Order: sequence, then structure tokens, then C-alpha cells
Amino acid sequence: MFSWRWLRQWLRHWPYLLLPLLGACVLMRTAPDSDPAAAKKSAPEALLVAVQLLGGGVGEQAQQVLRDLDQAEATATPGELGAIKKLRPLVERLTASDPTLSAKDYARAARVMNLIARDHPDDFDLQLATTKALDFVGQILHSSPTQLTSPEDERVGAPNALSRALSLVGKFPSQSRAHAHLAEVLTASGGDQLTAMRSFVRCLQLDPNNKECRSGLRVLTKEYTRARCREYRSDAVTVYRAAPKAKGRGWQRVTVGKQILMMDKAPLLNGTDIAEVSDLPGQRGQSMMTLRPAAAARFEGWTEEMAQNESYLVVQVAGKAVAAPRVLSAAGNGQLTLNVASATVEKSCRLFERRRLPDDIASILRD
Repeated sequence: MFSWRWLRQWLRHWPYLLLPLLGACVLMRTAPDSDPAAAKKSAPEALLVAVQLLGGGVGEQAQQVLRDLDQAEATATPGELGAIKKLRPLVERLTASDPTLSAKDYARAARVMNLIARDHPDDFDLQLATTKALDFVGQILHSSPTQLTSPEDERVGAPNALSRALSLVGKFPSQSRAHAHLAEVLTASGGDQLTAMRSFVRCLQLDPNNKECRSGLRVLTKEYTRARCREYRSDAVTVYRAAPKAKGRGWQRVTVGKQILMMDKAPLLNGTDIAEVSDLPGQRGQSMMTLRPAAAARFEGWTEEMAQNESYLVVQVAGKAVAAPRVLSAAGNGQLTLNVASATVEKSCRLFERRRLPDDIASILRD
């Protein structure tokens, strides 16, 4: 039976019932014509995203990278086609449910990356991507338990990160991102702070709106100008000779973690021998102690002698034993790793000082 009540309800709600249909019509009318060719990447662009993926960068997913590589084959040069065919199996492994690459896979990827960089010397984006990717791969190869010792493998190693960054700046001096990368490499490796800051400065001169360079510069300048200890108290750090058995009178028993050793009561080094203590980049809770030149020379002689025997060093910070490393070779660099942050050692400081920023660096921060 016809109902006026039903009709009134239908009239009240009919506009909302038509919305999905109207929306579909609008989408059909406004959607652009699909052009498969418009979405295709050129061979250099496809290689770029593949290098970024294999180099640990953030970018497209592996499945999309595979599609990009496949589509780029039609327009690729012979060299680009060879690189695509060599990278495809590696990218395919990253599409698996458990995406992993072996050290040998990364070594193969590095060799292809070097070829890509060689064949595209003027493509800055590819040069930057391969530089960063080779740094990433180098870290993996050098930390791998499988020792890859062929010249091709060693050539991509972490020690070359700085030389690659310097080469990139030399090739592209007007590219702000090249200078930013050099600054990042210097910062991560504990390189010269002033050079790193000046690289960030050059980046900002070329691109004043570069937020990453401005932020990186502020972090470095804060670290450079912070109060540092110029003179430490003698008990700030003490280093003693130790062995499983006493080697003379006056040696005393000491426990460091699970190690039980006999320690000479006369210290080899103390806080007055310290030139600087600085945190290790990327190593939370660890710092590097650098000795004054005279102390470093004495320490090298002692450790050279100790390396011939079963000898240890007991390292104390403010009277507390923090490490007992075995002496395996002479300490020729005058440095010793501490298992505490630099701030812990600086609690035993007698005299602090602050360094002043050079004018060329300070001026850009005022702009």
C-alpha cells in the first residue's frame, strides 16, 4: 500500500542517497587520462632509486623499484642495461618476506654502483646517491664476520667515506648538498670540527634556506663552544698495570666485572696526563681519552713491553674500575677508550675553558 509518510522520508533523504553516484560521476569527469609513459622513469632515474634502496636510504619500495627498472630497459644505454640486469636480482631479494642481503651481495652492489658513478659523471643526484650508498655498504663490509679482501671489495670500504665526500665537493662545488654530505661525514667520523662547520657554512651560502645545514651547524657550534676541561684532577682517570698473577711486591687484587686480576698499586697514568676527553660519535656512554704528548710517548713504550706478556690495563674513573682491556699491541696513537661518557670524567675537572668560534662561522649564525 502506498504511504505518504514513506514518500516524505524518501524526499527528505534523497540528496544523500545520490552523493555516492554524483561523486563517481565527478571522479570520472575530472580524472586525467592515464598515460603509462608519463609514469615511467628514465634509466638514470630508475638506477637512482635502486641505488638509494640498496644503500639503506628512504625511498620507493622494492616492488616499485623493480617496476621502474623493468620499464627503463627500453631506453637504457648498453651500460645502463648492464647495471639494471646486475641490480635486479639484489632488489628482488628485498621483496621477499624476509628481505636480507649477504655481505657478498653488498660487495656486488658496490661494484655496480662504482660503474654507475663512472658512467654518469655529470649527474649530481646519481653521484650523491652512489657516494652515500657506498658509505653504507662499506660499513656493512667492514663489520661483516666474512672478510672480503679483494681489491674491489676493499675499495668501497668505510675508510674511503671522507675521500669520496671530498671528491664529490671537488666535482660539484656549487651544489649545497655536496658540502652538506662532507660535513656529515666529518661529523660522523669524528673529523675536524672546524672543517665540518665550514662545510655547513658553505652549504648555507649556496642555499640559505637549507634547514638541515643550519641545524647541523648549530649542533656543531654548540659542541665546539661548550665548556671543556683544561686540567683534570689526578684521580679523574687512573690507569694501572695488571696481570692474572702478581708480578711484584705491593700488587693488589682487583675485580673488574667478572675479571679477577692482580694490579700494580703504582699508576701508569693519571688525570694530569689527559689532554682531552670527548664522546665517541654514535657510541652512547663511551668516550675517547687523548693523552698529552709526553704521556703518550711513555704509554706507547709501556704497552709495547706489556704486549709481549699476558698483561692487562685496569682503567679507573674517579676511583671506580670501568674496564680491564688486554694489551695486545703498543698504543701508538696516545688514545684510550673509556666506557663512560665524557661528562662523567669532567666531574673531576680543575679548570674549564670555552673556545671561541671563528668569525667566518659566527657571522652566518647571526644572519
